[in-house]
Amino acid sequence: MTTLLIVRHAQASFGAADYDCLSTLGERQASLLGDWLKETGFMPEVVATGALKRHAQTARGALAAMPLERDLLEMPGFSEFDNREVMERAEPGVLSRLQTLRAKGSPIGRDFEAAFLAGAERWISGRHDQDYEQSWTQFRARVLDALKALIAAHPGKTVLLVTSGGPIICMFQALTGAPDSKAFEAGLSLLNCGMTRLQVREKRLRLSSFNAAPHLELQNDKDILTYI
Repeated sequence: MTTLLIVRHAQASFGAADYDCLSTLGERQASLLGDWLKETGFMPEVVATGALKRHAQTARGALAAMPLERDLLEMPGFSEFDNREVMERAEPGVLSRLQTLRAKGSPIGRDFEAAFLAGAERWISGRHDQDYEQSWTQFRARVLDALKALIAAHPGKTVLLVTSGGPIICMFQALTGAPDSKAFEAGLSLLNCGMTRLQVREKRLRLSSFNAAPHLELQNDKDILTYI
């Protein structure tokens, strides 16, 4: 039986010059993930990531905490879509507006959620595909092709995959049949370092669990549960 534990990357550096780098809290989340994997006996034979720094940093942080030596298999097919482009196409200047609010110390959770959903709705509609570097249909196909390739290359293996929310949304939708809009709404609940488990049984890929985070919840620290 092939088992895939799919982890959304730990908290990145939202608002910093380089977002694609784990924050101090993100580093702690990755380490806690490794502690939990060790305690539960989850020993991945294969560790795959998307092509972003935050993916590799999360994977390496977890492996260091176990500790376990594994080479990282980088698969660009599991990289995130350009959410900045998606949000800006729907509302030009929205990212600057959110940045200003954050700099003033204002909470931006609801504003970010509204802007993200508005951008996603326009993107997935298919009516504006020419405006994007990669359409929703192309992105979804890219992710699912990467998933098929990963499973085919490592039959019967235990795989740890670190990726982003967008690819997890695609997999969730493919396995549940959720409409595009509902899949993106579910994606808003994805925790940094949350875990989704897939298993191949009787040649069928099945969703075993979604967005679980016992390694974070056990800390009894509300600040360790993050979404951006």
